Amino acid sequence: MKTRLGEAPPYILEALSYHAALRKLGYSTDDIYLCIVGEEPHLIVKVMLKIGEKKFVCDVARVTGLSKKTITSTWQAGAELWNSNDTSEKQRREVFEMSHVFKNKVGFLAALALRGFDAKKGLS
Repeated sequence: MKTRLGEAPPYILEALSYHAALRKLGYSTDDIYLCIVGEEPHLIVKVMLKIGEKKFVCDVARVTGLSKKTITSTWQAGAELWNSNDTSEKQRREVFEMSHVFKNKVGFLAALALRGFDAKKGLS
């Protein structure tokens, strides 16, 4: 992982953005998970919101040629970078505003609501 947020792999930036979107809606980090499914070398990275028995799962990216261990460690490094004092709010905002979840926020919020989750706060 590079030392600047914008240099992280695109699938990590997308996963961080989905995580940030759920946090902006008021959900706890304790309820948000990174999931890696499939068989190596063809994996799918997902972000899941799980509260009790309710789940909302977002497909983030298909990743080929990386191990689950590599994806997990890259995610951890990306999360540390996202939360680092060296990463400005402006940098986080730029990454978030370039993400699929932000560009498709109406669909994201509608899908969340359809699964019984509160999406009234919105994303700004």
